[in-house]
Amino acid sequence: MKLLSLIFFIIISSTIYLSMHFYLVVRLKVDFHLVKNQTILVSIIIFILSFSFLISEVAKRSSGNKFFVYLGEIWIGLVSIAISFLIIKDLISLFIGPNRYLIISTYILIILITSYSLWNGLRLPIVKEINIKVQKKSNNALNNFTIVQLTDMHMDFSVSEKRLERIIDKVNNLNADTILITGDLIDADLAKNEKIVEIFRKLKSKYGVFAITGNHEYYIGIDKFIILCRKSGIRYLNNENILLDNKIYIAGVNDITGRRFPGYSPDFNKTFENIDFTKPVVLMNHQPLHFEEVSDKGVDLQLSGHIHNGQIPPILPTVYLMFKYTFGLYKYKNSFIYTSCGTGTWGPPMRIFSENEIVKFVLN
Repeated sequence: MKLLSLIFFIIISSTIYLSMHFYLVVRLKVDFHLVKNQTILVSIIIFILSFSFLISEVAKRSSGNKFFVYLGEIWIGLVSIAISFLIIKDLISLFIGPNRYLIISTYILIILITSYSLWNGLRLPIVKEINIKVQKKSNNALNNFTIVQLTDMHMDFSVSEKRLERIIDKVNNLNADTILITGDLIDADLAKNEKIVEIFRKLKSKYGVFAITGNHEYYIGIDKFIILCRKSGIRYLNNENILLDNKIYIAGVNDITGRRFPGYSPDFNKTFENIDFTKPVVLMNHQPLHFEEVSDKGVDLQLSGHIHNGQIPPILPTVYLMFKYTFGLYKYKNSFIYTSCGTGTWGPPMRIFSENEIVKFVLN
């Protein structure tokens, strides 16, 4: 069954991927009135570039060759943005007919948006501060209890050590009570990279650093993630919780992708085992799901990520159709959920309507 699902996924994804490139060739041919020889040349170039994304995915998980990584990732980002705007142009053309100015402005817009999104996606994460008033009246009340959330860093061999060090320095300067990593920390076997491990080991907070799995931890190998956490001094919460200073519970549930991996399925009963819900409870759940359910159980704050706020079209509008809590802070009864757009990016290092972020929560 797993093999059939994999084959089906490869066929569907390959068809979509190649169709995008075919559509791009057709649009360039029609919009710029390319003759036969020019069309053949453009087709060959685009066909060759279509393999660059696959090469980049291999490179960043092994060699980290930045040329191949960035070529492939920028190319797929450019194609995604171009296809999105070219489809909009074609839809407008159905009503107003072929228009030279519409064609020219569309391609200029594609270049400008691609350039901006690349610049924006490669910037260091900003620090966002959010104040939350917990409704529970605990005997050992919270007083400016600080949580720093990191999520969706998607670390691989192409990310520079200098960039990671600057991110860690930003986090440490916030003097957090605890640091929570809500999944998709790695996209490669970084446990064998001692320099990266040493940098992660520099993360400092009063009560420690905790992490949960995202879907990518399973893709790269859950064992590799666990080894990295152990070597870096990060505590992996495997459907479990911990009480900090008799004040606040930090609970971590496995990502739903773990259902396909024996021993790593999400288990909320185990995650909430022995929790005293009269005290504040913070849940780490990689995907922004189950919020109303866990709120009714007594969770005060759920921290999630996964969606990246779409990063670029066509994924950007799609996530708003797939998820209810897509980006930012939401409230249900007396509980809150914050869905971060991510400390890093996945695939194209591009963003349009969001920024890489480190989120600081101040709980009272």
